Amino acid sequence: MKKILLILMFIAGANAYVQMVSPVDMEVQPLDKVLIDPVGPGQEVVLKFERITSNLYSMDSVHLENEIDSDWQTRTSSDSEFLYFHIIVPPNKHAGVHPFLLTISNDEGLERVKGVEVKLAVTQDPADLIDIAGFEEEPNLYAEEQGQAILIVKNKAKSIAKYEIKTTIHGLPKQDSLTIQLQPQETKRLSLPLKLSDERAYTLEANVLSKDNPSVNETSTTHVFVRPTLSSKFKNIGQGFPLIPLTMAPFYAVLGLLGF
Repeated sequence: MKKILLILMFIAGANAYVQMVSPVDMEVQPLDKVLIDPVGPGQEVVLKFERITSNLYSMDSVHLENEIDSDWQTRTSSDSEFLYFHIIVPPNKHAGVHPFLLTISNDEGLERVKGVEVKLAVTQDPADLIDIAGFEEEPNLYAEEQGQAILIVKNKAKSIAKYEIKTTIHGLPKQDSLTIQLQPQETKRLSLPLKLSDERAYTLEANVLSKDNPSVNETSTTHVFVRPTLSSKFKNIGQGFPLIPLTMAPFYAVLGLLGF
């Protein structure tokens, strides 16, 4: 009986594989090598495996088999469909390829995908990690109108990235910011709210800063054109700017004082 069990375990192991869903989509067999390229310092890599294989075996655990430097952080998690192995790259980790030797198995250990070598290719080059496609178009709006500028940002890495977007308008003291999280190789269209009172051309600047890696600090600019409204013309008249015939100035000056 023991011999039969060993034979069954050998056959199961020989045919074992698991489907990795992300950050790369591939069938993983024992002793396979998987390259995850690129990933950024300070960012999180999540290896996602299907729990049920095509031969209906259930995968229940992921184990790290090799020793790694103490500055790496790893953990496992799962739900009814997937197994996850989380790796957080140290913020100061040097560029290069870093190996992790994994074994994936069920609770009884009868179905094992052993000796899978996952290699993380760490880079500190911002050009490999993020693509700031820039603004979709130059915003054109009326004075006091609520508008927006659309900034397109792509995470080129196969790791989860967090960024802070700081926006400024040249010549104005106010600065706005928002924080975003991008999944591996995700592209986002960011809506940046705008509301300006004076009719003229402005320069809008968006500074994209990595929350994980200080080497990523990218900037994109665009022009914002603000057109006058009848109300803004009245206000300008009230402030002494003759944008209409002088014979009508007293009338519009009163309107300007009244707040129109």
